[in-house]
Formats: sequence, C-alpha cells, structure tokens
Amino acid sequence: MKPRALVLAPMRGAAWERFQELAEVVYEPGAEPYPARELADRLAELRARVLITERDEVRGPVLDQPLLAVGCPLDDLSHVDLAAATARRVPVLCAPGRDGDAVAEFALSLLLAVSRRLVVADRMVRQGLPYAMDHKAWELAGRTIGILGHGAAAQALAWRMTGLRMRVVSQDSGHSVDTVLAVSDMVVVISPGVPVDFGLMKPGAVLVHTAAPYDLEGLVGALKTGHLGGAALDRPVEPRHPLADMDNVVLAPGIGGATYDTELNQSRMICEDLVRIFGGETPVHCANPEALAGE
Repeated sequence: MKPRALVLAPMRGAAWERFQELAEVVYEPGAEPYPARELADRLAELRARVLITERDEVRGPVLDQPLLAVGCPLDDLSHVDLAAATARRVPVLCAPGRDGDAVAEFALSLLLAVSRRLVVADRMVRQGLPYAMDHKAWELAGRTIGILGHGAAAQALAWRMTGLRMRVVSQDSGHSVDTVLAVSDMVVVISPGVPVDFGLMKPGAVLVHTAAPYDLEGLVGALKTGHLGGAALDRPVEPRHPLADMDNVVLAPGIGGATYDTELNQSRMICEDLVRIFGGETPVHCANPEALAGE
C-alpha cells in the first residue's frame, strides 16, 4: 500500500509529481496553522505516515503518531520539536537555501525602490501631481553596499551587487557588523537576529531589511533626524505607524521569498528526499540526521 501523506505546504514541479505517484496525498496548503493537538487528530484521522508542513506545530501528540518523516521547507524550525523527533527516529527533512535567489532579488528591488523613490514617483503619476525637479538620486554604481547575514540569500545578493559595480562588504567576507555599518552607503540586513546600531551608520545611509527589524522606534528616530536617508522593510506595520507616513520608506508585507521558484526548490529537495526514504536510502537534506543513526 502507498503511504498516505498530509501536505500543508505548497508544492509543485516534477519531484512533486513523482512523489504523488508513490504516496496517497491529501493536499491542503494555505490553511491556518494547526496547533499540535488538532494536527495530531488530523494525522490520526487520515492515518497519514508523512507530514509536509510550514508553520504547523509539530511537537507532543503530533510526534506520537507513527510518522515515517516530516518535511518542513522553512529556515526557521522553531515550531518543530527536533529533539523529540530525533528520539522517535523521525527524520525532519528541510530545504536549505530554497529562497536564496528570491530574497536576494527582492532585496535589490527594495533597494532600488527606496533609493530612486519609486513609490513617490508612482503616486505623482497616478494623482496627476506635477513633476518634482528635485526627484534625483545617487546611482548604485560606485557606492558601498553592506550585507549583514549569512547563507544563500547573502551570497546571491553579493554577486548581484558586484554586477552593478558596487563595492561589497559583508559578514560572509569576514567583516564585523560594526565595520559593515560604518563604511556602507547602503546596508541590507538579509538574516533575522542581526542587531543594527543606527548610530554607527553613515549619515544619509539607506537601510534595507528583508527580515524583521527589532527596533522600529529607533529606526523612526534615525529617519526623522535625517541621520538615515531612507529605509525599506519587508514586513508589515500598522497603517497608522509613523513609518507608513514617510516618503523615504518603502514597506512590503513579508513576501521576499514568495516566488514559484521557491516552491519548486522546496518541492524538489523535500520530495526527492522522501522518495529516497521510501527506497531505503539516506535523505540528503535532514535537520536531524541523528534520527537516522543505525538505520
């Protein structure tokens, strides 16, 4: 009999089609994240042996189910109890770097949008406002771009910036956070959890943050005083937040990794590894390889 799989993450592509040939799939992406008890009940109801999830709570009663494997494409696995999965010998498959190019491209989009004031220009055209003669900006070429964070997205952004003839300084190339902030005309924070001291940044510098900046109040202050020339954030804020009223700020709702290619990448890595497990082989992308010890 084919193993049954509950799939709660978006999947597409050839590897996904191959997986569907080998498993009986219940495909329910886009639903509200399950708490652990409800997810365990759903797995038991379906008698599912495989779970592919995004933000659903995978702990406690979920891992008491007779699972062959769990797949989770997100970089943040804090909603998965890896220790408990390992103790129960359940491999947790992952998709490292799945959205590296997507996040890098979006960071570049934000940088261009804020530095060339595209949102303001768009509003001028749509509202029939007169052309502003002072709507000028410095070009990116010849400027210094600082990249804070590590991983596929940081690397993908670095070569794109080099292609634009920017000087790149980054944590990946061995520079400290303070050095990156001090020498950069534009700073892109590509990973969560990187502290940014706005006071160390060059006067007039631009900040792009593709993760979740923790000090919005400090950012507002740095923009109001003119110490920072602009900011672009890939995170939602309340409509009445001070950032929403600033012409030198570009806001997005957290969509940097939202591409069809990201879905293809995560589907390929997770589904190919599930096929390997079905065939008695060792998966390539596993967050807890200790769960496979002795197999």
